[in-house]
Amino acid sequence: MGLDRLVEKISAKGFDGYALIFIRKLSNHVRFAVNKISITNTWDDATLHILLEKEKKVYITSLPYPLEESEDTILERALAALKNIPPREDYSPLPEPGNYPKHPEFDKNVVENPEKLNEIVEEVIDKTLSYGAKRVAGSLYANYIRGRLITSTGVDLEVEDTNVYIDVRAFIDKQATGHSSIAGRFIADIDVDYVSEKAAYFAKLSANAKKGEPGEYKTLLTPDAVASLFNTVGAVSYTHLTLPTN
Repeated sequence: MGLDRLVEKISAKGFDGYALIFIRKLSNHVRFAVNKISITNTWDDATLHILLEKEKKVYITSLPYPLEESEDTILERALAALKNIPPREDYSPLPEPGNYPKHPEFDKNVVENPEKLNEIVEEVIDKTLSYGAKRVAGSLYANYIRGRLITSTGVDLEVEDTNVYIDVRAFIDKQATGHSSIAGRFIADIDVDYVSEKAAYFAKLSANAKKGEPGEYKTLLTPDAVASLFNTVGAVSYTHLTLPTN
């Protein structure tokens, strides 16, 4: 995209500083249910994040790309907004370039060979059934992310990365189910045997559920359950901290 052209226009408008982040995200989604692939989707989205500074005032916006408005219109709106907001008490200037570590390789198969995602899902279905499940469902997500950061202090960085995640639910009957998930940066990080056996194992355990007696018990939570719990606690804490006060 034309980040360099936008930089020239920002400089001409008289801003004191800027940071631009352009992110393109190519997402693949494979959903499966009742032991077969049911839906495959692909999204290709791009977003431009803009930070502009003037007299210790900061304006931040995020826009879908391609831009729906001209660059001049976006910058004029930013200038108008900066006139009406106070300087930030906690203002800190943008950092100078540093010695950034080289980013590791990414999985080109996510972009060039997306059929491998279907192969992973089919393997998971077959394996989970072989471990005793009657039905298997879930979703696999694989993302390719390309980003570029440019700042007024001389930072100009580009990065490419990938991530893959699969969520599996095994069914013994309507009441007995088991869940498992695994994630990684490469398709090869998905351990099919591990995630399939784990989902089936918990499904078989839940088939033998017994009614408990009231009382105090020590509870053993799976990593997935803890992650969900912490996500909820974090969201509540964030909401509490950001609520307006009278």
